[in-house]
Amino acid sequence: SRHEVSADLLTNEPSAEANPLTYVIVHGHRLPQVDIGFREGSRQISREEGRKLNYVAELATRTGLWNHHNGLPLPRITVTGRGNARRPTLGGVLPEAARQRAEAVHGELRDRLDRYLINYQHGIAQRRLTAADFPGAVSTEHPTPGGDREQGRRTTVAVHDHRPEDTTAGT
Repeated sequence: SRHEVSADLLTNEPSAEANPLTYVIVHGHRLPQVDIGFREGSRQISREEGRKLNYVAELATRTGLWNHHNGLPLPRITVTGRGNARRPTLGGVLPEAARQRAEAVHGELRDRLDRYLINYQHGIAQRRLTAADFPGAVSTEHPTPGGDREQGRRTTVAVHDHRPEDTTAGT
């Protein structure tokens, strides 16, 4: 929509939301797919990449709470690690950098999601949501041979919010 395009011009990052009125008219919003980069040989999340996780955690929190309040399923969170493993080790096993990075991102995201959920649900009487309530999956991929080595040091985090179609829209 025009609102989304306008909102995208205000930031270098994709805009998750544009205008509350756009939510109602267009029915929905775009949820992020964010790449978390790692330095060569590292399995630690940098401060800059941690800011991306904060963004994803807050957006997943807000979307999840809205969905929960309105009887809709919670968004599903997927984390996909990539590795540059070109050769197996002496034992024939591919190095597990991709899995370790994906698990590190998944754990850090769940910690941040729990913190946002605590803050956003402060003072409510009903059962509180936790990160464990959000469905998710962790997987790994190996890039194509000869591909970009930097891409092989990325872990992708995606939030999937599949809301049911409104069957009354045309009536």
